[in-house]
Amino acid sequence: MSAMPAEVKVQAVTANLKAMQALLAVATKQSAEACLLSQCGQHNEAIGTVFGLDAILEDVTALYGAVVVLHRLKAR
Repeated sequence: MSAMPAEVKVQAVTANLKAMQALLAVATKQSAEACLLSQCGQHNEAIGTVFGLDAILEDVTALYGAVVVLHRLKAR
């Protein structure tokens, strides 16, 4: 495995974690809104609200993978 400067590694991990946090916040907000809509009997609107969560979660999974790879890289 190749090595990278420690500072670059930390910055890259931090940037990816921040991106994960932002995307998960969007997913949390959308799912909370969908839950409220469903509780009010607006089931179609609730489902419409969560459409797209799969793409967000795929992006989060990709970012998670990047964080793990970066963590495993040796720093110099």
